Amino acid sequence: MKHLFIAVLLIIPAFLRAGEPSRDYFPDLKGWKKPSTIQTYTPENLWNIIDGAAESYLAYDFRELYMGEYKGKNGSYLTLEIYRHQTPENAFGIFRSEKPSDAVPATVGAEAYIGDDFLNFLSGCFYVKIRSKDASPAIKEAMTTLAKLVNEKLGGYNSLPEPLTWFPAENKVPGSDMYINSGFLGYSFLNKAFTAEYELNSTRFNAFLIVMPDQASALQVLKEYLASLNSGETPEPEKRYFLNDKYNGPITLSVKNCCLMGVYNTSDRETGSLLLDKLEKNIVCR
Repeated sequence: MKHLFIAVLLIIPAFLRAGEPSRDYFPDLKGWKKPSTIQTYTPENLWNIIDGAAESYLAYDFRELYMGEYKGKNGSYLTLEIYRHQTPENAFGIFRSEKPSDAVPATVGAEAYIGDDFLNFLSGCFYVKIRSKDASPAIKEAMTTLAKLVNEKLGGYNSLPEPLTWFPAENKVPGSDMYINSGFLGYSFLNKAFTAEYELNSTRFNAFLIVMPDQASALQVLKEYLASLNSGETPEPEKRYFLNDKYNGPITLSVKNCCLMGVYNTSDRETGSLLLDKLEKNIVCR
């Protein structure tokens, strides 16, 4: 019996053994009653609450969803949803994939946007949503206050993943940064890609960056890509590759230190090379 108890204990999630700190993520909010119960969802039952979108969250290594409802006067409420993902990069990826192009920015966490009856923000590996059935200045104020309190509970993160800062600012389309966790450009071996969109002379094109543990790993990924195109090229560090991908068009590639990087959606080799030159100077492999 003793051995059975130990075995069961080992499979209980750490946050439950530690006294359910998820409840600590739900702060007191003046004028509102805290949630009496916290609903918890995992990858196994996320479909029960967001059936149509669950697959997208799982693709970004979703781990838990904590959900509770704050009750106010006259039947008003605020629903707080806290999605925890495996890494800050994955939380950023799903956050940006859902962010509307005309989103109104808010100042909380690493990044946030707000509407009349909702506020969404990013904090480390957490993607947080607050929503209400009402729309008023008072509701907006309450959502903003709650968001700041929750962000403090989650650790007070206020910065985006570091590789995003490596993309050159010149000609970059504001807010175009994305993170693709798997299957980038349709290839199973291209994963964990940061991307950004650029505009030059009314033409838009894209840059990407895949951070690997070391240069050898980056060269191995490049080798797989070159083989998939039957290019006959061999992978070498700091060499420019001008390739034609039958699915994605012209693409310029390079490996520098721990990173595979590229520019695509432009046939202008000079434009691609100049952007990669600038990107290479910003890379910091740890």
